[in-house]
Amino acid sequence: MATEEAKKQNTLRMAGILMQVLAAEVWDTLGETSIALSRGMGDALLEMFEKDQGLEIAGENPEDVAREVDRIFCDELGFGKEITFEVNYEKKQAIVLVKGCINVQNTDKIIAAGARYNFTCPIMLVYSALMRRSGEKGRVAIERWPEGNGCKIIFSSL
Repeated sequence: MATEEAKKQNTLRMAGILMQVLAAEVWDTLGETSIALSRGMGDALLEMFEKDQGLEIAGENPEDVAREVDRIFCDELGFGKEITFEVNYEKKQAIVLVKGCINVQNTDKIIAAGARYNFTCPIMLVYSALMRRSGEKGRVAIERWPEGNGCKIIFSSL
């Protein structure tokens, strides 16, 4: 019989496989419009951060909120080794660099299965939800960042 730790690892592996296959199938069916389905995921994750992790958004400086989101992903969830958030006001862009992301293998498999990018990336989803909540309208692009063994997420305001 498997140890409790092995059971957790097997459950996580199974969930990862299910997410990879589901994401690839959704992309195959819907293409670029797949991103519309991820809106609810981002809202649910943001709500979890507020309730379970104590994230405060209302009245806070957006860059402070971003730093706290980064801390939660790294320190509380172990999702990456380091996340940096940079704002380029001239280009109306925010760039999130995720170094040492644990989702890299899932992303690679989703892309290999035909998706153009991983539209289920939790970090991208939470930041997108934050943008919507603040009333910002914009676009998001995500790409692999091999040098950092992670991803680069670019948010552009409209």
